[in-house]
Amino acid sequence: MKPLKKYIARSLEMLDARPEVRSAVTFVSPKVTVKVTRQRRARANAKQKTFLLSVGSPNFLERRMLKAGKVNKFPLVKTEAFA
Repeated sequence: MKPLKKYIARSLEMLDARPEVRSAVTFVSPKVTVKVTRQRRARANAKQKTFLLSVGSPNFLERRMLKAGKVNKFPLVKTEAFA
């Protein structure tokens, strides 16, 4: 397995810079993803930020994207905004 520190740091930097983005998924390889998710919406007076880190195999929808050929280069970062 590749060292994942740089992928985790890149995802955290992206979420810290853009408060409207809820999660960032980095496809390290077809079998490994790094997902960082913001736990709550940021308030104006919030002093802390909470993130959830998930490292492992892609979930069902991500596997479907890989199979359809929508992910063709690695590493790739995909972001998802609040709905």
